Amino acid sequence: MTDVIDDAQRFEAFRRDLALAAALAGERRRDVVFGVLVCADCDDPMEDERLAARPEAIRCLTCQEAHERRLALHARSLP
Repeated sequence: MTDVIDDAQRFEAFRRDLALAAALAGERRRDVVFGVLVCADCDDPMEDERLAARPEAIRCLTCQEAHERRLALHARSLP
């Protein structure tokens, strides 16, 4: 019986972590300067096309591509 309870607790913790990450990302996305949504990294205005395609985006396309390259490099360096 404890295995079921342990699994349920791990699942609940996983879902809670996802919800917290989403809430923080949404909170960070609200960077608005003079009524314009800006990139979380470079503070340039977000492109309308980017927001139309990905309304939840927090980075402009240039910064998002750089971020993904950094993540890929980091992933390759892990054992």
